[in-house]
Amino acid sequence: MADLSIKVIDQGFDQFTNSYKYIHTIETVNGDKGLLIADFICTTPFSAN
Repeated sequence: MADLSIKVIDQGFDQFTNSYKYIHTIETVNGDKGLLIADFICTTPFSAN
């Protein structure tokens, strides 16, 4: 199992930057969860180093 799970859940338009953003859910092996909003699609494996 990967240490980090990233899944794309939606796409929305950002009126501040006039561009589309991808909304992802993030979950770690220890149960921490979060959201990531990015200009690009992130999938596992994704290196943040």
